[in-house]
Amino acid sequence: MEEDDLLLAGIEDKIDQCERYAMLTHSAFLDLRQGALARAYCEKRRGLQVCFYGGYGEAERVIAVFFPDYLSLPTEKDCLSWLSENEEDNPLTVLRVTKDPFHTLTHRDYLGALMGLGIKREMVGDLLVNENGCDIVLLKSVAPYLKDNLTQAGRARLDGAFVPMKELRSVEEKRELVPCVVASLRLDNVVSAAFSVSRAAAVAAVQKGLIFVNSLPCEKAAAPVREGDRIVFRSKGKVRLAEVGGTSKKGRLHIVIEKYC
Repeated sequence: MEEDDLLLAGIEDKIDQCERYAMLTHSAFLDLRQGALARAYCEKRRGLQVCFYGGYGEAERVIAVFFPDYLSLPTEKDCLSWLSENEEDNPLTVLRVTKDPFHTLTHRDYLGALMGLGIKREMVGDLLVNENGCDIVLLKSVAPYLKDNLTQAGRARLDGAFVPMKELRSVEEKRELVPCVVASLRLDNVVSAAFSVSRAAAVAAVQKGLIFVNSLPCEKAAAPVREGDRIVFRSKGKVRLAEVGGTSKKGRLHIVIEKYC
């Protein structure tokens, strides 16, 4: 796909800048699919110091950060630690937006307000909504503009202030445990049960690259799913295989799906 080629060309350009000028470089924000493509591409480059970072451990939208050799950061964990310890050089920041108490806002409301200001989605990471407002992870390059101009979402008035990345408020997602019965722990079977779609639709979704297991795309319908695996179905949501139980008299497996509401 031409879109994928452009993405990887951009990643290669950032790697080249990092190596040529011995400077920290980074990509724009990547969604799950783009992040998986970029990670696979970077894994082919020996000795590359890179981490995929969205401000917190469970971030869905991340940037690829490339570190020059002189920093000596051999593992991704080392790279992430360096970012947390060097706030001034961290390419991301958090804009904490507080809303007035008279309106209720959703993720869509905040995202719509950002897009209404002409901000491209690739400049903004996860939006962590809470009852008082929203913590927005974003690139520092657009941070001053957003702080000055993100003053309203829908009919709600907004006030924004920057906070250190370590003060980012994680969102406690509502979860629901749903018992299911499947023929086997094949990916298509679990997706069909978890998202209430036909097995044929589940197979088609897998083949189209819409299914991610533990943040990585999986295009094999017969791939095994294990207890604890997180599954994302793009545009439909995410679940976790919370428990694998016993077998019914008809030889089918009892499982428990944890749905993120």
